[in-house]
Amino acid sequence: MLVNFSGIFIFGFLLRILLALYASYNPHILLGIASNDAMGFVELGKQFANNFTFAEFKNQIELNILYNVILGIIFKILYPSQVIGNLFSVFIWAHSFYLIYSILIYLKLSKNSISYGLLYFSLSPCIIIFTSITLRDCIILYFLINFLFFLLRFNDQKKITDFIFFSFFLFLIYYTHYNFFYLFLIFTVLFTLTIFMFIYIRINLSILILSLLTILLLLNLFDLEFIFQSINSFQKGSLHYTTVGRANYLDNFYKIDNLFSSIFYVIRNYFYFLFEPSFLNLEKINFFDFTVIIEKLIKIILMVIFIFYILNYKKNISFSHLILVIILAIDTSWSIGTYNWGTAFRHQVTSLGFLPFVIAIIYEKKYLANLLNE
Repeated sequence: MLVNFSGIFIFGFLLRILLALYASYNPHILLGIASNDAMGFVELGKQFANNFTFAEFKNQIELNILYNVILGIIFKILYPSQVIGNLFSVFIWAHSFYLIYSILIYLKLSKNSISYGLLYFSLSPCIIIFTSITLRDCIILYFLINFLFFLLRFNDQKKITDFIFFSFFLFLIYYTHYNFFYLFLIFTVLFTLTIFMFIYIRINLSILILSLLTILLLLNLFDLEFIFQSINSFQKGSLHYTTVGRANYLDNFYKIDNLFSSIFYVIRNYFYFLFEPSFLNLEKINFFDFTVIIEKLIKIILMVIFIFYILNYKKNISFSHLILVIILAIDTSWSIGTYNWGTAFRHQVTSLGFLPFVIAIIYEKKYLANLLNE
């Protein structure tokens, strides 16, 4: 029997409080991991707090930087400082912990299953770091968990207030990072359709692939030039020689001019996003990178087990499928515009935050034990 839920929460909360305070005065304790970006968000939040007008609010919203507005409001109410910004992230984590706990209770899982899931959410190095400093990835994760919480409540109780709330959190994600929002919606629909076809139409894998290729051929008839040019322009800016450093796993421009080259681009970036850094490029990694490698490997192993569990035991659309779709859609969305493993590790906090559900379900169903005993 693990420690109780309160013990897990208190330990994770105090750990983050200490890191938040220490990193506020010693940002380099995190070895430069997003330190500049975190301090940059605080400075922008301070600017909004000092120019607290409706015109500036509208300007920030139009620039798709809602996170600056939120920080500015917190700074206006309390005090503009890195300490307050970091502590705000910690309290966001605390409420996220409660929401995950509530969802796991709603699923009627055992106490041990819930404990293992929450233990991961408390002790994951990635989640510890990025829920203790001022980065918008943390708040996007928070919005996503709220979206899931109210979506489940709406599905259960059919209350219009829950529909309004989960729609509201999607609205917040849009104004926090609209590129991520659009890509997340697109990939959520694509992965959901794929799973739906695989389960309900009862087609085999070859027919499924053929059906998907047919859909892609039909899509290729539309004028997608604007999308291709947008991705190419983004690549040129992100892969400029001044932005390429030690942590880059991609540094060459890949021209996208049709649907199939864009598919190759997405698949290539997705696998780099998941697997880099790896032991294949030891000359480029430092000591901290081993933490990144290990945490990513744990995630990949858990996801492989989870997928096998779904394929073997789930015959209808379920909560497990929803979590799988969310994680795949999050990682695929971020991977399109990510070219180095430092940024990839930071972005993955938004999908790692859903692994407590994966861990709890795998443990509850004893799938790994059954798999090893077969």
